[in-house]
Parts: sequence; structure tokens; C-alpha cells
Amino acid sequence: MRVVKERKIYIYSAMFIAIALNMPKLFVLNRDSLLAKFWHFSGYTLLFQLLYDFLFCLFIFYINRRVLPGVFKKPFFKKVLPVILLNLACTAIFAIAGNRLQQYIFDERFLFRGGYFLRLNLSLLLIVLELRIISLLKESRDKDMENERLRNANLNAEMALLKAQLNPHFFFNALSSLSAVVREDPAKAQNYISHLSRVYRYSLKQADVHLVSLKEELDAVNSYAELMKMRYEDAFVFVMQESAGYHQCQLPHMSLQPLVENALKHNVASLKKPLRVQVKVEQGIVTVSNNLTGSGSHISSTGIGLQNLNERCKLLLHREVEIEKTNDCFIVKLPLKDKK
Repeated sequence: MRVVKERKIYIYSAMFIAIALNMPKLFVLNRDSLLAKFWHFSGYTLLFQLLYDFLFCLFIFYINRRVLPGVFKKPFFKKVLPVILLNLACTAIFAIAGNRLQQYIFDERFLFRGGYFLRLNLSLLLIVLELRIISLLKESRDKDMENERLRNANLNAEMALLKAQLNPHFFFNALSSLSAVVREDPAKAQNYISHLSRVYRYSLKQADVHLVSLKEELDAVNSYAELMKMRYEDAFVFVMQESAGYHQCQLPHMSLQPLVENALKHNVASLKKPLRVQVKVEQGIVTVSNNLTGSGSHISSTGIGLQNLNERCKLLLHREVEIEKTNDCFIVKLPLKDKK
């Protein structure tokens, strides 16, 4: 595809240069013009020179399309001199051959011999300048492509690092919860393990995916909420208000579960004052809110949860997470991305 585009550029450029350098001769075709009194010219001669100059430009483009870019990159005298001599020799041969051919075809004995040399050397200069411009544009395009590849590589590296932080965070919290359930009711622990495997299967299944559908994420967080209900029973209330119209929208993988996990970690869930977590979807926003029931776990927080989520939203959605805290409520709003 790139070769075809380059050929088109060379053809159109050769056509433009040939027409531009022969344009002044159109005034000679007007017998009343001042130039016509000193320079006799015909339409057939103009067409011949247009075609000849066009073929010369194509030839120069062809022999220099690979040579000149290398010379521009490494402007050493030993590399430049052979290229200059080659182009000048080709230009001289074309000028002499064109002059003789025009004399033979049109029987012009008094043809101005310097016309071809002047015109073809100007063509050579314009071609060199254009090839230099093409070379610069190509270098700029290659640098842009390289920067884009590096940006994607950095994005993937950052995402891998963030997920490497998230998965252990979830895993150790799940083990802690399982330990508590085993102590309280071994029979319930079996059901807990079944739900835990379902949640963790989702985590592993989507390990190489950055964005998932809202429907998948809601199903996963609902399974996690079932685990917490088995542990805390009536001390934990989970409410989900979803809208089917947003199910195909996307958000970062494993976004909602850490928010529910943080709510349980930083609050006290008791029968007297149950912890209520609500997930609501409206106007392209997922809102996760919970009431504040007092200080929860005394384990120092690493800050991975919200910081991780905010970084992933900035990388993948180019938007940040909104956080609001009142006297009795903590609210986190996540943006959604329309799936195109």
C-alpha cells in the first residue's frame, strides 16, 4: 500500500514539475505577445517537451527514491559525491538526447541548446527538495508510530502493575473472610467457597482484559455481595438499582468489588446499625454509596483500592473517579464508556 502511494506521489509530482517549468511557453503561443517576436514555438513542441520532462522527472524520482534518504541521514562527502555525479550525468544525457530528438522530429536547426539543460537542472533541484520533504515526513511519521507503540507498551505495563496490586489485595481479603466463616459455621463455609470460586474465576478469566461490560461487573459484584451476606448476615445490606440500557457500557475490570470491600473494611457492620451498600446506574454513571457506621478494621490501609481504581479510569476512560463524603454517607461515582 505504501509503495502504491509513493508511486502516485512521484507521478503527480513529475506531472506538476513538467507543467510548471513549461508554463511560460504558453505565452509564446500567443502571436501578439512580446515573447512571440523573439521566440517561435508550436503547440506540438510544447506537448513533446511536456512529455519528455515528465519522463525525465519520473526517471530521477525512480533512481533517487532509495538513495537520497540515506544521503540525508548520513551527509558524508564520500556518500554524497557519487549521488551528485550520478544525477548530473543523467541530467546531461537527458538534456543532450532531448535536444537532438527535438531537432530530428521538428527539424529545428536553430534550437536553443541551453533550454533543456536549464529546464532539466531546475527539475532536478525541485525533485531533490521534494524527496527531502518526503524523507522528513516519513521520519516524522515513523517517530509518531514509534511513540504510539511506546505509549501502548507503557499503558500495558502500567495496567499489568495496577492489576498485580489489585489481585493480591482481593485475594488476601477473601481469605480473611473465609477464615471467619469457617470458624462460625463449617457448613456455610462450603457454600462460601462455591461463591468465592465463582468470583475469583471471573477475576482470572478477565485477567488480560482492561475493560469489561457493566453487566459482567454487576454480576461479579453481586456474587461478592452474596459472600458478604453469608458472613455478616443481617448486618450487611446490599441493594442494586441497575438499568438494562447501560449493560453494554464499559468500565475497568474489577471496579465495583473493591468499593464494596472498602466499605466493609472501614465501617462497623452490626445488627444494631447495619452497613448498607447501594449500587445505582443512571445517566452514564455508576454510583456506589454506603452509610458510615463508625470506624472498621484497625489494619492500616495501603490505599490501593481507590487509588488503583482512579488510575485505571484515567488510563482507560480519560476521566477520574468522583468521591464525595458527607457526615453519614460515602459516595464513589465511576464513569462509563459507551461501547462503539
